[in-house]
Amino acid sequence: MPSKAFKTFETKLVTEVERLIDTHGYLSDHHYNGRQGRRGLGHVTRSGIVMLCAGWERYIELAIRETAAHLSERATSPKDLPTDVQKELARYVKEHKNELRALDLAGDGWEAMYSVVVEQQTGSLNTPKSTKINLLCKRLLGVSQLSDCWSAGVTNVDDFVTTRGGIAHTGSDATYVTIVNLRSSHELICEVVRETDNGLTEFVKAHFPSHNVPWRRKIQ
Repeated sequence: MPSKAFKTFETKLVTEVERLIDTHGYLSDHHYNGRQGRRGLGHVTRSGIVMLCAGWERYIELAIRETAAHLSERATSPKDLPTDVQKELARYVKEHKNELRALDLAGDGWEAMYSVVVEQQTGSLNTPKSTKINLLCKRLLGVSQLSDCWSAGVTNVDDFVTTRGGIAHTGSDATYVTIVNLRSSHELICEVVRETDNGLTEFVKAHFPSHNVPWRRKIQ
């Protein structure tokens, strides 16, 4: 079974996009004739891109939180966490205005602090491009370059997010999105989510080799 984040993406987030794709097909077949009619359905395809990107962003947030929880569960002390995560917790303590904040690391307090840091930083993701995702995963999980597991490459993912941004900022004035564009974007993001999910479970297993994988790899 894949991660809980993946299951949420698959059963709740991406299903709305698939319904929009089906709706586009129905309207094209029953209410429009010819090329111009199909172009009149741009509001459907643009909505699909926006919702697909929202699903991608939410998946990343949930996956980072879930992975961090598994790292925390396996660690007996903060020193067992990946070095980059230790540095992020130390930075958080150092920059916190309350000088007594460091005392929260005593005992099991570091686990609660780690959870707070992860919640705060994933909540401000907003634009789920490779640079931001890689930085978050490095700081919060210790994954050096998460995007390395994306077979489609970072450019395709980043271009997709840029398209969403154009729609969000200019609406109907944005570049027209064809149903072919929407379907290919759907396939792209679904595959990147699967590869990300597999990459994260492999990372946790590699860092704590004596433990079982947090979740099973998702096979195509």
